[in-house]
Amino acid sequence: MKYSPLILLASGCTINIDNLNNIEDAIKNKIPEIESVNINIDNSNIESFQAQNDKVYANSKLTCEYSALDEEDSELTGDYIWKVDGVGVPGENSAELENADLSDPIFQKDQIVTCEVRVLDSDEGEATASADITVVDSPTLISTTLESTNDELFNTSTLRCTSEITDDDQEYSAPTFSWKYERDNETLDLLDGVSEGLEQGSENDTTHFETLDLSGTVAVPDDVISCEVESTNDLSSSSVLTSDEHILLNRKPVFSTETLSIRTAAETTAPEDFKVETDLLCSPSPEIEDLDALDPDYKPDNSASAQVTENYRWYKNISENPTQEELSNAEIGAYSSFEIDGETVQKGDNITCQLSLTDQRMPPSETPNSISAEITVANTAPTLSDVTITPQSSEYYVTDTLSCSATVSDPDEQDSNIQNEISFIWTDDQGNVLSNSAEVYLSNQDITPNNTITCTASVSDGTESDSNSTMISLTNREPTVSVSLSLGSLYNDSVLTCSQTASDEDEDDIEGTFSWTADGTTIAGEDDAQLDLSEHNLLPGQSISCTYTVTDNTGLEVS
Repeated sequence: MKYSPLILLASGCTINIDNLNNIEDAIKNKIPEIESVNINIDNSNIESFQAQNDKVYANSKLTCEYSALDEEDSELTGDYIWKVDGVGVPGENSAELENADLSDPIFQKDQIVTCEVRVLDSDEGEATASADITVVDSPTLISTTLESTNDELFNTSTLRCTSEITDDDQEYSAPTFSWKYERDNETLDLLDGVSEGLEQGSENDTTHFETLDLSGTVAVPDDVISCEVESTNDLSSSSVLTSDEHILLNRKPVFSTETLSIRTAAETTAPEDFKVETDLLCSPSPEIEDLDALDPDYKPDNSASAQVTENYRWYKNISENPTQEELSNAEIGAYSSFEIDGETVQKGDNITCQLSLTDQRMPPSETPNSISAEITVANTAPTLSDVTITPQSSEYYVTDTLSCSATVSDPDEQDSNIQNEISFIWTDDQGNVLSNSAEVYLSNQDITPNNTITCTASVSDGTESDSNSTMISLTNREPTVSVSLSLGSLYNDSVLTCSQTASDEDEDDIEGTFSWTADGTTIAGEDDAQLDLSEHNLLPGQSISCTYTVTDNTGLEVS
């Protein structure tokens, strides 16, 4: 609004005319009014921690806004002046302010940031106003990674604990490392705390902890190994703690150079010795002196590291790569020894002995390392016994009918009917075959008494055979002979006739001769059935005898 001098005079006021122009200038140049100045906070670029929207951090972006009016509705222009702790920031005259480089910040923790606004109208009227805000602490952040030099983590692995410390205020202390292990719900120190210095004030500095070889520690499989990193926040008494952990994996026991062998209880290993009713032994070679030493997790001074158990299993007729179901169905024994009993296992079956190693941490579903050996049950030769000739008697003759029998044993179940396979042969002492059956009719044979008769029994199971024999001797029976003289009046010129009857139960062809005696003295030249007494100087009263002597096929003489 403008006031004219004439109107002012009419009001009755006394005015110094010399100052009239100055008053008019003041009325003309009424200054604008700044209603408000605000500093807006943008924390959207802070990702390392959960920033509060109403807090200013070293990594915040600030925007200054103001509201102003002018009663004359003239066009207003504004200038921005940023100050930190009352000192202007050179070159920062826009509405926005942020730290482009945290290592060389414009503003930082505990400082007061001021935005001062100067507003000008078109008549060069000027107004100023300001707002300020205090920068708060940015937290110290630690990320920890536990790494192994192996693809997997074992109780003999070498570990490395890596930490990365971030603080937008660039203030943190050197971290302290500590190692722990958890076992049976109890957490214990693996090593004493170890410190490694970080250069204070370095941005996102990374510290690599010295490598830790677990083989020199008490760590065992299933332990939870953790590395903890601790640092004080902003060099104050408050601390930040972070950790990373891994479970140590269990490794299966593994054989070295051992092989497995099967032998009999008599310490033989020939294939033909593995028969039914044979005891077998299964053992590794060389002998395992320390089972626990076959476990990769084994530590000699730590009994909890590995407790290895050997497990023997015997299987029948398994395939080259059997499934677990096949093994379960084919299992026939669970010790280092096994008897081929002829029932569970018969000849021709393949028997496998398997030795596996487990430790105290292996689950039942895990397949253990194993070695194995295999043999094939050999044929057992049949055994003949009790070869017997019947009827049993103290004497046997050439007219007898004899039978031969025998008992055969064969533990192989496939040969259970082998008793019916026995064959017999009868021979004399010259090896002549008398019969090829169980019976022999001696009366039909051209055989003489005093001969030895042998019965040989033989049997075969198709692979092996056995034979056994028994013998008897044929007794010679004496021929039977009788004589008689035709008697009448006996004179020294009589002719005597001697009659004889002879037989032999052995059916020998017997031959006989006559002899005559007078008073016991042989009458020479007389060997016929008749004797003419006149041809001899015999005296009355002498006693005349006739003798008939027979000889059988054996040369036995009977008179």
